Amino acid sequence: MSKVWVFTEEPKAALHVLSPAIHTASKFGEKPALLITAGKNLEGVSDRGWGKIIALKGLNDGVSFEQASALATLMKKEAPKIVILPGTKLGKEIAAFSAALSGAAYAPEVSEIFVDGDVIRYARSILGGGVIATYRVKAPYLVATYQLYQYSPPEGGQPIPEIIEMEVLAERSKVSRVEAKLLEKVGVDLRKADRIVSVGRGLAKKEDLSFIEEVAGLLKAEIGCSRILTEDYKWLPTERQIGLTGVIVSPKLYMAIGISGQIQHVIGFNKSKVVVAINKDKNAPIHQYADYSIVDDLYKIVPALISYLKKTALQQ
Repeated sequence: MSKVWVFTEEPKAALHVLSPAIHTASKFGEKPALLITAGKNLEGVSDRGWGKIIALKGLNDGVSFEQASALATLMKKEAPKIVILPGTKLGKEIAAFSAALSGAAYAPEVSEIFVDGDVIRYARSILGGGVIATYRVKAPYLVATYQLYQYSPPEGGQPIPEIIEMEVLAERSKVSRVEAKLLEKVGVDLRKADRIVSVGRGLAKKEDLSFIEEVAGLLKAEIGCSRILTEDYKWLPTERQIGLTGVIVSPKLYMAIGISGQIQHVIGFNKSKVVVAINKDKNAPIHQYADYSIVDDLYKIVPALISYLKKTALQQ
């Protein structure tokens, strides 16, 4: 079996960690293996570049200890080097339990894994996101999680490997899931947005959100914000907050308007493809992270941008 595994009970969640798994597995000259509870619909997942797909029989969905026990048993038998799980609530529980049961190193929310011969290292944010620390793994295996939406999945249409069913031994949990209900989601999930217009303390008053909304509408973008607009001013709901204490996003376009660029906020958008900053303070940290910067008053630039976008729309 591959030296790099992805373990999950939710097929779509596996796509969030497949790109880094493929990159890591390539260091061993192979493709990653997907280990998943049997009976799952793998449409749109199986054709993304897996080396093997192993369907694990006899496991109860939603029971983290039981799945971790099975994973730990397989790790001891097959001796992978790295096991990656998506950073869902259940994924984090399984990762921590399986690492403890197998004697593996546990690394939550890593940003990257490095392989150099027999040496494995990983990097992750610490100290409120102000520092990226790198660690060397001394245990026989590494169990790591990545945050959701941190990486885009590879394209589909690739060869589908044979799906192998495998019976696994697992210590049975003293609890079982009786029922599962999907909660109705209210609001927006910014992690899925391709374009985000984000605003910060540079906005003078709540009423001025109207022209931020207009820019977002013209760009077909969602609205985000820095912490102060949700926590202090209460101008926007908390699901719009981007940063270390909000959501982590990776859109194709991130436009930061009147945002200074403190590290706690930068952590939330630094995986964006293109970053545009509008801030009149030439020394604002946001300019260091932007692909395009406009050093000017947002109350001058945003109306001009709205006018330009409207003219462009009329010409199409």
